[in-house]
Amino acid sequence: MFRRILFCLMMIALLAASAAAQDAPSAVQAANISDGCVTEYDASVDYFPHKATVSNAEGFAISYYNNYKVILINQPYLNAGIRFEYVLVQCGTPLPEVIQGVETIGFQVIEVPIQSVVTLSPTLLFNLETIGELDALVATDDFDFVRSEAGRARIDAGEMVEVGSPGNLDSTLLQALDPDLIMLTAFSNADLDAVSLLRNEGIAYVPIGDYLEISPLGRAEWIKFISAFFNREAEANAFFSEIEGVYR
Repeated sequence: MFRRILFCLMMIALLAASAAAQDAPSAVQAANISDGCVTEYDASVDYFPHKATVSNAEGFAISYYNNYKVILINQPYLNAGIRFEYVLVQCGTPLPEVIQGVETIGFQVIEVPIQSVVTLSPTLLFNLETIGELDALVATDDFDFVRSEAGRARIDAGEMVEVGSPGNLDSTLLQALDPDLIMLTAFSNADLDAVSLLRNEGIAYVPIGDYLEISPLGRAEWIKFISAFFNREAEANAFFSEIEGVYR
């Protein structure tokens, strides 16, 4: 009888300890991971405590989940009639098989934070510099259009190369660079066709439609879009708040 009572008490203690562990709050992540990957995945942790809230731009939308983000581009170029869908997964965590009842097949899947990027539009350099990710820029379309001092310094140091415009793209060089992402301003489907072939080489691409925004603040808010690929939403939010305050 004593042994049976002792066994029951031990089981009660173990069950209580297990329940306490389940009820205990998960570790709180203080900031988005902008360098490196998750080493010990915990499904209950929100890996994106800093989120971008889109209030002015109409061309894109971002939804956040614990370990991934879903980005929709409503109009990659004027009167496109198509939209682009991306799943940005925190590296070191699993890809969701279903998002709100929709299979992720057809989405471009990109692990974040990305470490290298190619821009086929010189105006994007300012955004990268603002969020502290200019060092991730490995190539651009034309050096003649690079005006920032930091950008010119990277060129002089041999840390960037020219790859040409979408209509005259050096695909061989791009494949050798093997960037995590290509960002471009698309004005027609032909611009997208030039880079879409690189998806077969595992190189993702994303059109930046900031020029289609009607309002200045909508256009400026695309820095939040760009920051999402680097997990730099905190920097983008701070910059946009400052711009919005001055503008208003």
